[in-house]
Amino acid sequence: SATNGQQVTIAQFTTLENTPMDFFILGDKACQGHGHDNFGLGLCMLHLFTGVAPYEELLEKVTCPPNLKQRLREIWESEDEEDFSIIRGVILSDVVKDETGHITEGEPKEVLYDTFYRFLV
Repeated sequence: SATNGQQVTIAQFTTLENTPMDFFILGDKACQGHGHDNFGLGLCMLHLFTGVAPYEELLEKVTCPPNLKQRLREIWESEDEEDFSIIRGVILSDVVKDETGHITEGEPKEVLYDTFYRFLV
């Protein structure tokens, strides 16, 4: 496709639980490719062919430990961190901040932290 090899955008973050691991690690430097589509398709096929619940339901009780979540938050949500603006945009998409940067409305989406951790365990 025409976007193959281009940097990821927020449009590639559709089903957050199926976000490819390299998006978490590379952030804005991750590139689009057919492999990412195959990754999501593979997760769907695994669920359909086995008849078992999707991994995010099987691992629902597995959540990112607070210390790891805090370190990831420092990287992914920091305005000073230029390489993770897309992930920051996904996490903070429902958040409104005041002029000092404090959240006044909404809450950050925690699902990416748990998704990242579930891939590790």
